[in-house]
Amino acid sequence: NSEMALALPALSEREGGGGAGGGVMGLASQLLGMNTSGELFVGVIQSRTVEDRVINRLGLMNVYWDKYLEDARKHLESNTNISIGSRTGIISISVTDKKPDRAAAIAKAYVTELNQVLAQVNTSSAHRERIFLEERLQEIKQRSEADAKEFALFASENAAVDIPSQAKAMVAAGAELQSQFIVAQSELKGLQQIYTAGNARVRAAQARVDELRRQVDKFGGKDVDPAKDASLAHTELYPSVRQLPLLGIRYLDLFRRTKVDDAVFELLTKEYEIAKIQEAREVPTAEVLDSATVPEKKSSPHRLLIMLAGALSGFVFAWGYLVGRVIWEHMDDGDPRKVLAEEVLSTVEAWTERTSFRRKLKTGFQRISICLLDL
Repeated sequence: NSEMALALPALSEREGGGGAGGGVMGLASQLLGMNTSGELFVGVIQSRTVEDRVINRLGLMNVYWDKYLEDARKHLESNTNISIGSRTGIISISVTDKKPDRAAAIAKAYVTELNQVLAQVNTSSAHRERIFLEERLQEIKQRSEADAKEFALFASENAAVDIPSQAKAMVAAGAELQSQFIVAQSELKGLQQIYTAGNARVRAAQARVDELRRQVDKFGGKDVDPAKDASLAHTELYPSVRQLPLLGIRYLDLFRRTKVDDAVFELLTKEYEIAKIQEAREVPTAEVLDSATVPEKKSSPHRLLIMLAGALSGFVFAWGYLVGRVIWEHMDDGDPRKVLAEEVLSTVEAWTERTSFRRKLKTGFQRISICLLDL
């Protein structure tokens, strides 16, 4: 009827060739660096996965008053028209909806879900390379952390901060200590030739020689077997000279492993970033040519058709009324059909009068109640 027609919201008419209105979006079927058939895009757009995501994204089950997703999917398909140009390969999505803003939102949702699905099902070589590098990076990272932890623990237990530098420093310190020991021995022999063994100066020189000998032996690791015990004792602050070669081997091995892990991790990180960029280039992505906008005018029904239908309905009703009036006047008063019609009309009029009386009575009581409340 006319009320329904007037209540219909504007549905846009966006396609140059006519057809359904609503949010229309042009999509180029050319991919970044790839040539893919437009039918592939159309098939993905019309897939159940994309349609279900569009329905859930915009809550179309409530819009269409559907209890089941399958029914909402059928409603969406009936309101959507997807076409592809045979020459240009451009895909057009046209959506018809009672609300113009929702028509544009549905068209945009189709493209968004299309790109997401294409990214998920991507099986290009760059994608496989990115997955491989990602797994290798995770492995290298775990191994690097384990090696770094082992290296730090070894250096902490053996006071091995920098074995090559420590070796040079200890050799220099050992030579200095050895020279002091030799000088102390010479001084002791000179004093022994002059004084007796009980002389205070001789005893002091002897004590100094003994202390230097103990330090030289400890420094050189005289009582330590490097082949059996290369670790640092708890009472020692630094490893002895004899322990340094074996500690140096382990130190350099751990140091080399940490450096190799760092270099490999850095190299794989660069390759991983390159693979991500390449993957982004190879992922099939729809390029939007004409973004969906809110329609400005309706596509159907046309107001002229509504006016013509209303005029035709009024003419038919008037013609029917006149024909019925003529037949009624020429009908015999004893005709059973006329008698039945008069009985029905009288019954309806009596029911109407009773209903009107009840309404008047109710209104009167309400007015009396109001007056009493005012008093």
